[in-house]
Amino acid sequence: MGKVLVVDDDEALRRLMHLELDATHEIIDSGEPDLGLALALEHKPDAILLDLRMPKYSGYELLQTFTSFSALK
Repeated sequence: MGKVLVVDDDEALRRLMHLELDATHEIIDSGEPDLGLALALEHKPDAILLDLRMPKYSGYELLQTFTSFSALK
């Protein structure tokens, strides 16, 4: 079972990802980009689903931050 990290400020979308993927993947989610980064470093997911428009960080900015850590490349 692969791990998927969902980082999205929309709680309904995060719940939908759980409904769709829970049977086949371990889902880790956060509505806060900062926490999403911490969760990615802690859990080292196989895939990360990012919202592109979030407060504080865009998904693009968060992606750049993720790729700056060798553990997340």
